[in-house]
Amino acid sequence: MRMARRLRMLPDRGYLRFRMVTMYGDASAQPRAQDLITYLRWCRAWEQSKRA
Repeated sequence: MRMARRLRMLPDRGYLRFRMVTMYGDASAQPRAQDLITYLRWCRAWEQSKRA
């Protein structure tokens, strides 16, 4: 996978802070490995659905 394509999967920092607060109650929280895997799978499915 090309680097530019991979970088599109990274959320905006403000959005990431918001999600950490809403998921874990702390803006500086680190996402759990399984949560990150779920997010990346969602990104892949979203990209594939736009092509269909």
